[in-house]
Amino acid sequence: MSKKSVSSSISDLKALSAEFGPHVEREIIRELFAKVDFSLEPAKQPNSAHLQVKVVSVRYSLWNCFDVFAFQVLFKLVEELIQEARFPSLVCYALDHPLAGQKSGPLRPSPALLLRICRTLRLEPIAQTAFCRALAEGSEQPELRAAAAVRFRKAVNEVAAEVTELQNDDTRNNFEVSKKTGNGLRL
Repeated sequence: MSKKSVSSSISDLKALSAEFGPHVEREIIRELFAKVDFSLEPAKQPNSAHLQVKVVSVRYSLWNCFDVFAFQVLFKLVEELIQEARFPSLVCYALDHPLAGQKSGPLRPSPALLLRICRTLRLEPIAQTAFCRALAEGSEQPELRAAAAVRFRKAVNEVAAEVTELQNDDTRNNFEVSKKTGNGLRL
């Protein structure tokens, strides 16, 4: 894998997986998880222009902690694979059998670790539920299963809150429109 482009590298990795089977795909995901440092919080976007310089220097330090290219490839692969039936076995294998050279050191199962992984990979709450459910049901490690179950429940609550908020906003918008037009409330 060269650092030519993320999309061409992903295409190459998919071709290798297709040619040599699921064991190669599993090792690819495991290797990518090993190259990303999940011990740090991802950098936040700056809120104002005068903080830009400080944030850039912090972000530079953070990105030097792990291979940016491996992160980009892992991010895209997880984004694509999370909807696939084989995703749980791939992610469980990568976290149950980490490589000795793991950037973040040994991955100690905890809700905080799973939250950092979800944030680092920029998983939306609905994707977090899929990720955590895969680990809660498929991991070989009881600690990882327990931590994933805790994070799964929190992610489900976040999704439920977002859905409720969207429904409330939609109801309010419909009510406001009906008041302005003189029509009755239509749901």
